[in-house]
Amino acid sequence: MQMRRVVITGLGAVAPNGIGIDHFWDSLVHGQSGSEELPASTLQLTPVRLQAEVADFDPIQFMDPRQPED
Repeated sequence: MQMRRVVITGLGAVAPNGIGIDHFWDSLVHGQSGSEELPASTLQLTPVRLQAEVADFDPIQFMDPRQPED
């Protein structure tokens, strides 16, 4: 088996209970869930009762947009 080298260039989390390692970890330590019950108006349309939305996430704040190569 051939060994392959890996370089880790960063660490991050994008989750309903926190964006970024510090916020995510603080939420975990304090038992904060990222899920919530769907609004009553939506419950009539689907059997699903919970949602876990990643709100206010803008990927441009965390990475450079890639440009197509010629």
